[in-house]
Amino acid sequence: MRKLTACIASIVTATFCLLPTVNLGVPVAYADVQAQQPTYTFEEALKQAKLNSKSLQVAELSLDRSEKVHEFMGQRVLDTNHGIPTDTTTSDAAYSVYMGMNQAYINWQSARKNVSATEDTIVMQTYQLYNGLLQAQEKVKNAQIRLDNIRAQYNNSVVGYTVGSTSDYNRKQAMLSVNASEESLKAAQASLNDAYQKFNRHLGIAVDAKPVLTDQPQFVELKIDNLDNEVARKLDESPTVWLAEKNVDLAKIAYDTYNFASQSRTEPSQAKEIDIDKAAVSAQSTREQMDKVIRTIYYSAKQVEDLYKASQQKLAVAEEDLRVVQVKFEIGMATQADLLSAKSKLADCRDDLMDALVRHQNLVYGFEKPWAYAASS
Repeated sequence: MRKLTACIASIVTATFCLLPTVNLGVPVAYADVQAQQPTYTFEEALKQAKLNSKSLQVAELSLDRSEKVHEFMGQRVLDTNHGIPTDTTTSDAAYSVYMGMNQAYINWQSARKNVSATEDTIVMQTYQLYNGLLQAQEKVKNAQIRLDNIRAQYNNSVVGYTVGSTSDYNRKQAMLSVNASEESLKAAQASLNDAYQKFNRHLGIAVDAKPVLTDQPQFVELKIDNLDNEVARKLDESPTVWLAEKNVDLAKIAYDTYNFASQSRTEPSQAKEIDIDKAAVSAQSTREQMDKVIRTIYYSAKQVEDLYKASQQKLAVAEEDLRVVQVKFEIGMATQADLLSAKSKLADCRDDLMDALVRHQNLVYGFEKPWAYAASS
């Protein structure tokens, strides 16, 4: 009787394994379709993204404009022989021209900083979208592996129900698991489609294109000898902090060049002093906020490094488990369901490793250019 039951189970299992799988929109010849699409390394994608960026175009035009205004105001000071206002006999026009020249200079320098910061932000966004697309592709592949495993478990429950070793309740629960896994695959496919369209728009290519990405994110440990020194250096490099501190300089110039003897003045000297204090407080706040951002990025990156190393170890264990099950399967000591289960566990580990790897690479660049990280978050 046991032999007969085992024979029936084998026949039913084989029959279910031959059943066609449900097509959920995942391309059958996925690799063939990809081969017909544009191919990008990260650097190629970045170059294309910069060419497509309207923000960068506007920043460059603003730089050209501010440079011309700066030259114009400088020449105006020379043409009018106003020079630097020094006493109460200087006309209101002289004060106005001199302040305009200083404002034009700061605007010009700010525009230069803005072009550089915009380029940094494009790099950050390209990292996020390039890696995000790779991540979404991996999740679709792993979701399919999990679905194959759940279907195999469902097939086993049907066999068990047929021979009386499994209840109808268990069979129905297994069916619900199949339905949930199918929905998860659909969700992963939808996320992949969204990742494609975001990446494509970023590069300015056809929205329905399926570009092939040839670079994979690499793990490079973030090593800092002295965090405080590194934070100080990045604060000095920050365009956001620079502009806030330049506003303090501008407020001081406004005070120093204000004609307090003018009959047409509309503000007392105390108001100009308060403007300096306000600009100083604002600059200090901006510096403190950027300091917090930099340190948060650093500690987040170090936490992800630990997570990545743990995920590596789990992946190694899952790969070894699959190898053992594969050998057992080949000699008849493991079932197809056992093999699919081992593959599903490996897929989980790959998902975790990819998530940690992508997040870490984004954080590493974010630490290098924290103002770009803040702008793209």
